[in-house]
Amino acid sequence: MAMIENIQKHSEPSALVEIDGEMFYKISGVDQMPEFFMSLVSSGDHWMFISSRGALTAGRRNADHALFPYYSADKLSDMAEFTGSKTVLLVRVSADQMHVWEPFATCTHEHFVIQRNVFKSPLGNKIWFEEENRTLNLAFRYQWTFGHRFGFIRRCEITNTGMHARDIEVLDGLQNLLPAGVEQNFQLRYSNLCDAYKKSELLHGSGLAVYYLSSIPTDRAEP
Repeated sequence: MAMIENIQKHSEPSALVEIDGEMFYKISGVDQMPEFFMSLVSSGDHWMFISSRGALTAGRRNADHALFPYYSADKLSDMAEFTGSKTVLLVRVSADQMHVWEPFATCTHEHFVIQRNVFKSPLGNKIWFEEENRTLNLAFRYQWTFGHRFGFIRRCEITNTGMHARDIEVLDGLQNLLPAGVEQNFQLRYSNLCDAYKKSELLHGSGLAVYYLSSIPTDRAEP
């Protein structure tokens, strides 16, 4: 994982900062603010509607080609724990002491002293989410952006902000991806049925994941 070394530190709640040669508008302490939603823009047909706490929906062209379920803002917020980015870190601070840290999880506040920040590019095509864990002296960040070759691009980074080395095991990925062909009307009317028929597999030897419906969905009273 790459490291951000050139973030300018500011004490203000908001400021323009530079990350890897690009300017971003930083909002500090977003976990202390009411949740708000933003749109990310693309030079292609990508769209993303994402909240200051990471809840999101995204896709290409329109809602019938969503990558994550397309719902209203209140439902997106309710689904934040099991939709989109998910990271779990096992941090060893000594030979006999380990901590499990899940950045951006609701329960994180109960165990660590943290601060959450958002960095959005002036063009609105890139966004960073950052959680500073001041108990463990670590910072975890992930970015969403778009590309013509790879579509939706998510980049993650861990920075050691302390003086001592850290041994970290990382589990990182995405949750609640939609199979192709699940249109908006089906999501709204048969969301639970869609969950029941969703299936995902890893194609061994290729590294490709396949998401699909295991059969034609039906809610009729028949086996």
